Amino acid sequence: MFEPDPREAERLARKYAHDPQRIKINPLALDEREATLKINILRHHGQSSAYLPNDDSVWFGNTRKGEGEVVSSYEANAVTVDRYCERHGISADFLKIDTEGHEHAILKGSETQLRNSVLGIRTEVHFDHVFKGAPLFSDIQNFMLERGFYLLNLDYTGQGAYKNNFVTGGRYGVLVTCDAVWLRRYESL
Repeated sequence: MFEPDPREAERLARKYAHDPQRIKINPLALDEREATLKINILRHHGQSSAYLPNDDSVWFGNTRKGEGEVVSSYEANAVTVDRYCERHGISADFLKIDTEGHEHAILKGSETQLRNSVLGIRTEVHFDHVFKGAPLFSDIQNFMLERGFYLLNLDYTGQGAYKNNFVTGGRYGVLVTCDAVWLRRYESL
């Protein structure tokens, strides 16, 4: 696991201390290159991101109004999936990515693993500009198709985000985000 927030990395390390053979917490960010990455801490800490929130989006403008306020930021050391795996002799089978808009950059830093060993990916995707400048589902979908993966599933409960009294949320709210699952095409195995 990768967690750039030092306090959260420590909390996760304590939580999983009972299984050090299978679970290692790396206090690093993931990116498309090795560098430092600015992480914006939002009022809702679980939505912190390398991107700035878009207050005009349905998510931060209506559904989670006020939760997108940037309360602080810090610089995190970042590594690519490919370099980390190379350094540690890992061939990844499956990637799970949920980084509040930064998923596409992490996938770009995983080219070798995607080409050589990854069979599936589950990642958060956005259909609206929740974060300023963050890639959307279509960008990630095209990236995955070009690398021989097909979209298996959108893990979507049917619940949308509140927009106004005409689109109140629940079943008919605005589709803002969900998880998507891709698998390598069978013929390439």
